[in-house]
Amino acid sequence: MPRRRLLRAAVFYATFAAASTAFDAAVSVPSLRADEPQVVSSQGFDKTLLEIPDGETTEFYQKRLEVLLAEFRARPSVKPAKNQFPFVDLSPEQRELAPAIATVRLKLADDASPTQSQRDEHFRAALDILSAANDLAALRAIVAKEKADYQASPNDKSAERVAFVEQTIVNRRLVSVLQSLSKRYADRQITRRDPPTLTPEEEAELRSLETELVAKVKAAEIPFQPTDAVQDWADVAVSYLSIFEGLASQIGGSFKKELRDVLADSDDAKRRQIAKRLSAKIRRDELPGKELKLEGVLADETELDWESYRGKVVWFQTRPNFGTSTPFASQNDDPQTSKYKELYVKYSDVGLAVLEYDAVLKAPEKDVKHKDVKHFVPEPGYPILSRRLSAAAKKDYVDFAERYSLERFAQAILIDVDGKVVSVRPNADDLEKLLKERFPNVK
Repeated sequence: MPRRRLLRAAVFYATFAAASTAFDAAVSVPSLRADEPQVVSSQGFDKTLLEIPDGETTEFYQKRLEVLLAEFRARPSVKPAKNQFPFVDLSPEQRELAPAIATVRLKLADDASPTQSQRDEHFRAALDILSAANDLAALRAIVAKEKADYQASPNDKSAERVAFVEQTIVNRRLVSVLQSLSKRYADRQITRRDPPTLTPEEEAELRSLETELVAKVKAAEIPFQPTDAVQDWADVAVSYLSIFEGLASQIGGSFKKELRDVLADSDDAKRRQIAKRLSAKIRRDELPGKELKLEGVLADETELDWESYRGKVVWFQTRPNFGTSTPFASQNDDPQTSKYKELYVKYSDVGLAVLEYDAVLKAPEKDVKHKDVKHFVPEPGYPILSRRLSAAAKKDYVDFAERYSLERFAQAILIDVDGKVVSVRPNADDLEKLLKERFPNVK
């Protein structure tokens, strides 16, 4: 994943739900207690509101929640510094309210009066605010309670809650590392052009998360059918893989291999399929320094003559669907694409060859060019190796998409004049450096 997009992508993982929506989901009902304190921020806040009594009615807790949320919204919020990514976070003033809001939410989540959907919403909202407050101790206390409930009376709801909270904790710990990195970007201690440089504490936390996630996958602890909200631990681990790799390639590489080894021995077909995909990614990672022979049928139905590429530097780029193309042929004008085009123009006449790989197995629809003009991709002007035509041929060609995990996202491989792989998925700056080394006389 390009470094510039790494932290942006991480914002998606910052919370399992939109915390701002959760905080605003107050229920307005009359209080049954006339002496229930009311919040007036301009006149000071009655801190007795932070003491949440047990044994009160549903209406009492709903009213208390309404008051606490009103005060929460009235307090100053955190505004990210310039160049800092806007993770969901709380100001010190808001953080004071987080435990009380979470406690009320959890009481309503265990109350039989609201609907199951409302109880689930309260539970998720409690986790959201504790996560935003980085209160891992409170989250772990919830895990302990739900595990005790499950052991006393095994049920899907308690088991689901345990998994959901544990996944929230893992998520929060990773976000804390990303927040730390984002702050150093904002303070200009590091720049976005640099590879992420982790502190010893950040690296130790990532390694701890790696160990914990692999253990969770191995234990297969979710005793119910996973849902959209609560995934199987294997899916959770894989979803974090690209972030691990973007932050620290060595940690990401070891994480990938450990996951592959654990999942490959599973009795579950889905997990074995994940292991197969991870094996393909590992095989692709290990390509640099090895010879790669390309073969198959081109889009014009002729056979690829790989020997004709000897003595050329080859950029082998995947087109994963009909609506995309290599950056050299793309119509986008973003800086990265413009740089690729500039490099293609500069080096294509002196030994740089581009070979596109159409990784789609199905045949294109006849009117695909007319469905959406904005996504129409013209023929690029250089050869296209077709996975579909190669698979249909009478020869046993290598399925590069399956063997090297090239079917899902755009991938690129740079192959040297001797047929050996130089780099896998270099960005534009890396590609420029590699080409300068191979064509030193080009100005």
